[in-house]
Amino acid sequence: MSKITLKNLIDKYNWEDITDVFYVLFVFYFKYESFKEFEKVYNTLKNKKITDKNTENYRICIEKVTVDSNGKLPENVQYYEVFTRNGIKYIDRPELLESILEKVKEKNIKNYIVYPEKEIEYNTSLSNWDKWLSWYIDEKTLEDFPETDIICHCLYYMTKYTMEDISQIELTNLISNVSRIIKKGK
Repeated sequence: MSKITLKNLIDKYNWEDITDVFYVLFVFYFKYESFKEFEKVYNTLKNKKITDKNTENYRICIEKVTVDSNGKLPENVQYYEVFTRNGIKYIDRPELLESILEKVKEKNIKNYIVYPEKEIEYNTSLSNWDKWLSWYIDEKTLEDFPETDIICHCLYYMTKYTMEDISQIELTNLISNVSRIIKKGK
């Protein structure tokens, strides 16, 4: 089976094909007027050419979250996590595994388990759109979710902090400015 990218899925569907799905999945988060902004973003993505080569073979994964940090979710709430993996396991990165275990010990976190054989999960929210479009869709995600749902979850996560594509340079500057503000506040 050939690898399917997010761009492949977006090219396959028009905004009208996903509007109802998007509304059902995210009705609690947005007013209907904001859907116009999502339509603009979607059409921008549809017209965009992939420039990132995804040489590290990142895959978009979507998993339903069944518990929150308190050990449960309210009954009528469905929450999904979107992240990427690329085959690298914690055991392949001993310095990262050691750092996580040190933080767990330092913060005295109980019942935290790190599975060394598990693939590392990467946060996607602050990645630029070229990267998103080049990422493959994980096979399990393709099995578990309709393609239109995958597009909607990705679109939500891509625009979680801004409705505009953000370059890595702009992101680095933003993080640097926020860090300076936080340091001044201490």
